[in-house]
Amino acid sequence: MPGLTVTEKEHWKNRIAKWIDKKIDALTATDPGFFERVNRDAHQRALESLGLAGLQQELDTLEKQEATIERRKKLLEREMAAKVRGVAVEEIEDNYYYGGHNSEVDKAVDKRKALHEEELLAQTELGRQILQFRAEKDDLLDTV
Repeated sequence: MPGLTVTEKEHWKNRIAKWIDKKIDALTATDPGFFERVNRDAHQRALESLGLAGLQQELDTLEKQEATIERRKKLLEREMAAKVRGVAVEEIEDNYYYGGHNSEVDKAVDKRKALHEEELLAQTELGRQILQFRAEKDDLLDTV
C-alpha cells in the first residue's frame, strides 16, 4: 500500500487542525477570558523568573505618572488659551494644542513681556538710555 502524497498529507493536516481548533473553541466557550488570563499570568511568571518583575512594576508606575502629567499639561494649556481668549475653558476644544511655535498664547506672552520690559527699563538710568537709543533707531527712517 503506497504512502500518502505531500498534497494528501497537507489536506489531512489542515482538516485535523480545523477539527482540533473547533474542539478548543468549544472548550473555551464557557470561559471566554481563559486565554487572556493564561497569557497575562504567563507574562507575569516570565517577568518573575527573569528577575524583571520589580523593574516592570516601576516602569508601569512611571508610565501611569506620565499619562497623568500629560493629561494635566493639556488641561493647563487649555486653561491658558481660555484666559488669553477671555472665554471659558469649556469653549476651548479638547484637542487644542498650545505648545507650538507662534501659538496665540506665546504671542500674548511675548506682547505682554515687551510691555513689562519697557517698564523695567524705564526704572533705571541704563534702561532709560537703552529706551532712548531704541526710540532713535525706530525714528531713523524719518531722520534719513
